[in-house]
Amino acid sequence: MVKLILEQHLPLKRSYMKLEQIEKSILQQFLNYQYYHLSNNINFESLSVKKRIFTGVGFLTYLNKNKSLKITDENKSFEWGNIGAKLNDKKIDVGFLIYVKNGFIDAIEGYTYDIDWPKEITSIEFYEINQEK
Repeated sequence: MVKLILEQHLPLKRSYMKLEQIEKSILQQFLNYQYYHLSNNINFESLSVKKRIFTGVGFLTYLNKNKSLKITDENKSFEWGNIGAKLNDKKIDVGFLIYVKNGFIDAIEGYTYDIDWPKEITSIEFYEINQEK
């Protein structure tokens, strides 16, 4: 289990179109697990949000195309979801998906398993989900 605890996360804001801290953390975890050689190459301040959708039980954030989000060949598209997290002192279990489209990270999805997405996130502890094949 990989553990990262971030204190005092702000909730995802509906109108601000830069990445929220939780979205940056999810991307960093994805890169650390899958593309470690690229993990220090992303300039998070240069990234911007194209669209953010709230579902009540999660969110889907579409990113504007940016050269630092290119992680693989342009003909490759896939979804990756091998990280989860415990939010707010391990009371809420959540999962995340990263969408890669034509070689670029295109979107980030966060979701709960059985309750509403919290209005406030006070802590987050990431862990790796082992998927058997």
